[in-house]
Formats: sequence, structure tokens, C-alpha cells
Amino acid sequence: MKQIVIISGNSAYNALNIFADELAEGFAQAGEKCTHLQLSSTNQYYSADEFYQNLHQIAKGTRLDLIISINGIAIDIMEDFPLKDQILAFYVDHPFHHHERLRNNIPDCHSLFVDDTFTKCAAEAYPDCHALGTIHQAGSIPKRQDIPFADRKKRICFFGSYRNLRTQLEAIANTPSEGLITNLIADGLDHPNMTIEQIIIKNISENEHRNISIKETSEFSACINPVENFLRGYYREEILRTLLANGIEIDIYGSGWENLDVPGKENLHCFPSVPYLEMADIMTEYQFTLNVLPWAKAGFHDRLATGMLSGCICITDDSTYIKNEQLAKKGVLVYNLAKEQKIISSIKYYLSHTEEAEREAQKAKAYARKNHTWKNRAEQILSLLHHTDTNNDN
Repeated sequence: MKQIVIISGNSAYNALNIFADELAEGFAQAGEKCTHLQLSSTNQYYSADEFYQNLHQIAKGTRLDLIISINGIAIDIMEDFPLKDQILAFYVDHPFHHHERLRNNIPDCHSLFVDDTFTKCAAEAYPDCHALGTIHQAGSIPKRQDIPFADRKKRICFFGSYRNLRTQLEAIANTPSEGLITNLIADGLDHPNMTIEQIIIKNISENEHRNISIKETSEFSACINPVENFLRGYYREEILRTLLANGIEIDIYGSGWENLDVPGKENLHCFPSVPYLEMADIMTEYQFTLNVLPWAKAGFHDRLATGMLSGCICITDDSTYIKNEQLAKKGVLVYNLAKEQKIISSIKYYLSHTEEAEREAQKAKAYARKNHTWKNRAEQILSLLHHTDTNNDN
């Protein structure tokens, strides 16, 4: 039996702490002893002495076989803790969001990422982060008793906040990197299947007439937040605009959407943001849920997995992982960011054919329960570490 500690901190909707709780439960179900240590703040404000005291209380004089830090929290003060064997930093965002942590990674810490392109980027941009592989995000199984699909009176839900695109551009204006950020946004709109680092390389090549490596793109990590925020916001608006204009009603849980001004707004029903676990329960009331991936071109997303686990037909944009897993044949309606109009006929068809829609939703739910829970991810991490240890022994 391994002694495992998972460390997490604060995040939007408390999502990362929920992920850590469910990952810990998954390790326990796999026969390991696992404790979730939730830090109240980020590592620069957390007392190293207090941190070590917590770890010693968990270890009780024995060694910790594995410490997993979600998003690398407290990694820099973990190096001197003596009772540890392995450390994993599990990053759920693009590596550039964690530029300083990855650039200054401690020697015995390996890193996991949630997207194959993130893993490749990190391995090249931050060779000392010891990128170990990809473990995709997973979903949460609702706590509420499942409602049969045909008895669900609500149709389509979406979760996420609204930020006005014009306001975002105004915030970018007159900043030192305004020209680069606006160029990167323009390239992302023109090439929605490109990764952030590919967009940076393209932009530098065309505008500065020089070639740069993946490692050199990390120099522009400060630009990633405004670029990602704008692109994801834009494509959220685009799919919503398309659905609403075609008379499809949507319930949105998130702040700011009452300010969205689009044709068909009468089909938009706004509700306040909800905590992460409440989202999963709310999904069980709906037949469909809409998802827009973060800028993860070979990834998955927790809201997509949670929607499947909640018995919904999920509507999502695609990625190479979604294509490789053939989710379009497993009860998921997949659209292309550049061609979102093409999904309308499929949505309308299933809205009016409940029995067929229910079969697709059940297909997706069964697939997700088998492949996309945090228990699955715990098993995958253990398997990855086992193979890594075996290869090192050889």
C-alpha cells in the first residue's frame, strides 16, 4: 500500500479541490492510503514550517511514497521535506500559466499535464520540469439521484462566465505588449486549431522575420492570459449566438450573460454561478449540456466529462483527443469552431427525437463511467509510475 498525499489550493468554483478530493478517493479505491491536504493560499504565502508540520502529521514517522501537487502548489518548499520518495506536479493549465514554477522546478519533481500538446510544449520549453506524460481531466459523478432522460423537463444548459470582448480589448490597449497580444488573438481567430505556442511561432516568424523554438516561446508567457481569455470568450459567444439565433433555448449558469447583446436573446435564460459539485447535480435536470473547451487542442475537459456522467448529450468543440477517442460515435455532438453552424441540425434532431437522444446519452454515460472519472485517472497515474519505475530499473 502506497502512502500518498495530494496538495491543492484555491481555485474558481473550488474545482481543483474537488478534483483532488475525487482523485484521493480514486487512489483509496485502488487500495492506496491517500490524504488530501488543502492549502488555504498559494505557496508564497504559506508557512514552510506549518506545511512540514502537516506533512509530518500525515506521515507519522514513515515515508510518503508519493506527493502530488495540483498546479505545482508548494513545490518550491517541498524540496527539503525528508520523508518523501516521489513528487508529481499535476498541471491542469497550459504550461505558460506556470512559467516560474516550471522554470524553477526542483530536481526530484516530475510533471504531468492534461493535454498532449501541453506535455510536448513543457518538455521542450522547460526541460528541467521532467515532463512525465499526459493525464486528461475527468468528470464528477453527481450526488443527486439520476433523473430518467425522458423525465427531464429542461433542455440545454451551459456553465461559465461572460466577459465583454470589447472591454477585454480596451484592457489590452496601451499595454506594453498590445501589438503582440492583438496579433496573437487575430491569428487564433484565423487558425482555431493551432496551439498557443504555434500561434506565437507563426506571429514572430511573419512579423519579426525570425524563427524561434518552443523553448523561446515561453519568453512570451505573460501574454497567454489575455489571449486565451479573449479566444475562449469569442468562441463561447459564437456558438451561443448561433444556437440562440436558430431558436434554441439555453439556460446559462454564470455571471454577466445578461449583458450579452445578440439576436435571439429571448431564448437566453440567465442564472447565477454555482459551486462545482452543484453544477453536476443541476446537469441531471437537463437533457443536453453545452461545453466550449479551453485552448487545449489535444485535450478534454472536466465539464464535458461531468455532463456525460450526468446523463446528458454533450455538445462540444473538438480536439485531437476527442477525435481519437471517437466521441462523436459515443453520444457526444462535436462541432468545429470554424463551422459551428453545421451542428444545428443535429441538435434540433435530437431535441425532437427523445428516444434516440436518450440512447445517445446513455451511451455517453456508460463510456464516461468506464473511462473518465477521477478514479480512472488515479489508476492511470499509478500505471504510469509503475511503467516509469520498471523502465528505470531496466
